[in-house]
Amino acid sequence: TEIGALVLLDAANARTLRQLADQWIARLEKALSPDLLAVNWVRDDKPKLAAVSGGAMIERNSRARTDIEALSEIAIRSRAPILLETTVVEPISSLISDEDIPDPEALSEAESAMARVEALDGVKGMALPIYDGDHCRAVVVAIWKQPTAILPRIEGAELVAQVLGEAMTIQTRAHPSILRKLVNWSGGLLRAIFGKRAAKLKLLVVGIAAALVVLSFVPSNYQPNFSARIEARDRLVVSAPFDGFLSEAPFQLGDQVEAGALMIAMEDTDFRLEFSRVQAEQQQLETEAQAARATRDTARVRTLEAQLEQVGVELALLEQQLELAQYHALGRSVVIGGDAWSRVGGRVRLGEPLLELAAPDSFRVLAFLDEDWVADIAAGTTGTVLLTAYPQSPLSVSLTTVTTDAQPRDGVNTFGAWFEVEIEGNVTVLDGMRGIVRLEVPQTSVLAAYSRGPMRWFRRTLWRWS
Repeated sequence: TEIGALVLLDAANARTLRQLADQWIARLEKALSPDLLAVNWVRDDKPKLAAVSGGAMIERNSRARTDIEALSEIAIRSRAPILLETTVVEPISSLISDEDIPDPEALSEAESAMARVEALDGVKGMALPIYDGDHCRAVVVAIWKQPTAILPRIEGAELVAQVLGEAMTIQTRAHPSILRKLVNWSGGLLRAIFGKRAAKLKLLVVGIAAALVVLSFVPSNYQPNFSARIEARDRLVVSAPFDGFLSEAPFQLGDQVEAGALMIAMEDTDFRLEFSRVQAEQQQLETEAQAARATRDTARVRTLEAQLEQVGVELALLEQQLELAQYHALGRSVVIGGDAWSRVGGRVRLGEPLLELAAPDSFRVLAFLDEDWVADIAAGTTGTVLLTAYPQSPLSVSLTTVTTDAQPRDGVNTFGAWFEVEIEGNVTVLDGMRGIVRLEVPQTSVLAAYSRGPMRWFRRTLWRWS
């Protein structure tokens, strides 16, 4: 019992089977005092010498090694501890009484085993097969050379073999091989997955996994959507031609204007009076010039001609000012900006914007694409736009170009993109109308479509830390 306790306590500290064999030899030598003690590991019922008392070499082949392994094979075949003396062979697997007649084959095995003991210069021997279940894992061989040596009792030999088997099991569990660790991990994983523990949670996980598998095969017509608004690409800004007062501005925001219509008019009374005065002065100078030519006063003629030239410049400037005082629409237009109609009678400064005009067919859809989609949406991509003003009338759009103007919107970096829009029915498109654009992208699975953002974030993060 003392030996067994020490062997079991030491087993967990043995990191290798060789250390376990050395522990067995140390404990059994102290308890049984044999002259030779050997430990054999068994694989496929073939014993192989692993350690010998006294530190003898076990790597090279020798007659003693052959005898020890042959004696171990006999113990494996007997499937029980065997005790040997020069005249007595006592198998433990079945108790033999004095009246039983020994089996010839058993007697032959016993004679062979005793011959091996004698070849090792012994008079008594013991072979203990160590089992793990139905498989023999090791054989311990002890040889005594003194006739006075006392062999363990049958029950003691069985107990020692059982204890050594438990020690071997403890060592294997405490320090399993890499293959054993892999098998244990796989078994634990299978038990964790398919065991009864946390059955509801596992059922939920299985359901989620099954749903993900199904979603990975279900096709999706997912269409990304982006905020958009109506804008005129070709704009014309009408500014104040000079400092003065605004006299007319008959059109307001949203009004459609025919070609040639008066858009704004500046107060030009002072310019007209000045124009008339300069005209009168010009006529007077021409009359004086004709008189000087008649009298052949050359110096006077030259002076008057210079004055006439100066007056002509003033007339041209005043004429230009009078032309700029009124602005007429160059073609059919729509008023999309400005506040001139509310400033009639007020003073305006040179260059101050008064009206903003656009051609009726220049309206486009300006959408703001998320940066994650810019590379995946090419020119010519089609889709639909739904304006807030016409929720029942989606309009077809087609991408023409993506600008390089980056704008942060709602925490996302976006790029403006221009779309051609087909206006149908009774829809009236006005500048600044807002809506949502949905684009047609290549078909994919439901899982890929709705996990696109997280997967792109995961790949970026992985690349960042790789």
